[in-house]
Amino acid sequence: MSNTFKSVGKPTTIITVDESWEQLPNPGDWELVVKQTPAEKKKADKAALEAEKAAVEEEAKRIAELPIHVGETVKLNETALAAALDVPDATPEALDKATAWRGLVVEVRHDEETDTDVAVFDDGTHLSIVDSLEVVPAE
Repeated sequence: MSNTFKSVGKPTTIITVDESWEQLPNPGDWELVVKQTPAEKKKADKAALEAEKAAVEEEAKRIAELPIHVGETVKLNETALAAALDVPDATPEALDKATAWRGLVVEVRHDEETDTDVAVFDDGTHLSIVDSLEVVPAE
């Protein structure tokens, strides 16, 4: 049985040989190209699409369970305000501004870089939901 391999590096080279991956010289330089019939490709594409859809639905469900949602007005919570008090050069005006700050949430998402859930505001800024924000009660 012949196998088709694609080189890992550039330029890309494709070879078809009767050897297995382990028998190739420098096997780490090659990856197996799996040949699929049109029916197998269609089935694999459908499964990948369904998996992606399930992942998106799961993330939407997780985001919906967070304490902050799109359209809510939020303020800094006690933890965030306490952290502001610990800043050595914080002025009283800056602390008053932090206490009075309110933001309208336009997006809630997971920040992959910091691995935290964040609320994004209409001015483009974002803050961690877990340790910074609380919903302002409707009056």
